[in-house]
Amino acid sequence: MLHVRGYVVLAAALFFTYRTGELVLRGYDPFYLIFSGFGHGSVGIFSVVVLVGMIIGMWVVPMFFCRYLCPMGAVFDPFSRIALLRVTRDTSKCTGCGRCSGACLQDIPVQKLGNVRYRDCTNCLDCLDACPEKDALQLRAEL
Repeated sequence: MLHVRGYVVLAAALFFTYRTGELVLRGYDPFYLIFSGFGHGSVGIFSVVVLVGMIIGMWVVPMFFCRYLCPMGAVFDPFSRIALLRVTRDTSKCTGCGRCSGACLQDIPVQKLGNVRYRDCTNCLDCLDACPEKDALQLRAEL
């Protein structure tokens, strides 16, 4: 259910941008606000409140904006599902300790999957670094 929010944000951004001819959600995008210095597109104090909310969310949930609100996750979802390069788990070598899942900032249950095809997986390889078993997790190119 939480991943649906990214699709909702993407749909809203595309719809309102198309209707107005303006990037309507840039005043709420924390990265745009920071790097534009709260310039063009900022909606004043409301943009500051949204940014503060994102920062608080970031302290509570790692990668808060990316995991729940970023529309790019919805854009990347189909590509993640058909990606040739992905993390794979060898079930014969895996002990199920869960360190890989604990290391994942995206909260992906890596120890339960054969191939990681989650839209949120950025192939950061933190799960591979956390795995104590040799070659239980590998980054492979597969069809």
